Amino acid sequence: MNKIKFLLLFIIFTKLAFPQQKYGTELLLDIAFPAGSQAKYFNTGIGVTGGFYYDIEHNIRLGLSIAYIRIGANSDEIRKYYQTLVSEGDLTMTGSIRALPINITFKLISPPGKQRFYGLLEGGLFTYWIKASGNYINNGGNVIIDKSEFRSEPGFALGVGTLFKLEETLSLDINVKFQFVKDSEFINVGNSEISTSRYLTIGAGLNWNFDIE
Repeated sequence: MNKIKFLLLFIIFTKLAFPQQKYGTELLLDIAFPAGSQAKYFNTGIGVTGGFYYDIEHNIRLGLSIAYIRIGANSDEIRKYYQTLVSEGDLTMTGSIRALPINITFKLISPPGKQRFYGLLEGGLFTYWIKASGNYINNGGNVIIDKSEFRSEPGFALGVGTLFKLEETLSLDINVKFQFVKDSEFINVGNSEISTSRYLTIGAGLNWNFDIE
């Protein structure tokens, strides 16, 4: 009974403290650009982000986002890198990194209008599926590469964006985010690690916003 009373009091307090608040959903397509000193070993990636949010103030938004991003390996650059490590031999391989980031998002948004700017900070867990296959030949030996691994690592992002109002409850959302993830090994070549821990994403999509009665 006490729990029910507490829940009712909490709901009443929320109504009084944050009148006419909004909640909504978002769906964006993303282009991912690997960054950092080893960015050249990876190709431009693509992905999608979906989320839910709640406006606790007219300019403060909290949300939960789930994304899927796929970044392929640049086989030619990895091959060149291998050849700088050994005087003889050859390497052929293909591979990719698939990431599933799940983040808590905080946004600070400019006042309501036809166009609203925002800054964002988000953090959470990045689950990776790393896959690489091929072989390398050195000193007459042929070593088969066959790697498939799941890994989860913490990460966070900083970014900016703009909301362009299309209708009363619909906006076009465009943002740029710089993602920081704990170093994640993709493959070990000649006892030297190739990894990616930072990438830039550009996203564009729709944002649905609804009043809470």
